[in-house]
Amino acid sequence: MEGNYWVLGIVMFLFVLSIKKYTNLDSLREWIEEYNPDALLADGFDEAIIGICERIGMEPVVAYDREKCLEILTSEFAEDFAEDLEEDEDYSLHDYIYTMAVEHFEFNVAGAYVGETTPVFITRFEEEQ
Repeated sequence: MEGNYWVLGIVMFLFVLSIKKYTNLDSLREWIEEYNPDALLADGFDEAIIGICERIGMEPVVAYDREKCLEILTSEFAEDFAEDLEEDEDYSLHDYIYTMAVEHFEFNVAGAYVGETTPVFITRFEEEQ
């Protein structure tokens, strides 16, 4: 049936319980431990945490904003090319750095499954204007 997203006998709900901004890493980790003390974190992406994801029959996991993760990686990679970026007029180096960030993220971060408590990466819906 068109528009029917229920699958016979199996329903999985995916939602972010809370979107909070934490400036203190300790309080962020305490908040995560309230949901799942075994939840894994993606190193270096604390600023991209948007909440907790719960799935039926599975433990809650940390949810990250995918675009924010890419911003963090792009910024880190750009530091390696700082001098070259200042001289780049056609922005091809900017594109190259972003492409490197996407490839690194897809393979090493989002693609790194390490068990049921592996974080999830959410792509937020944004309407085109």
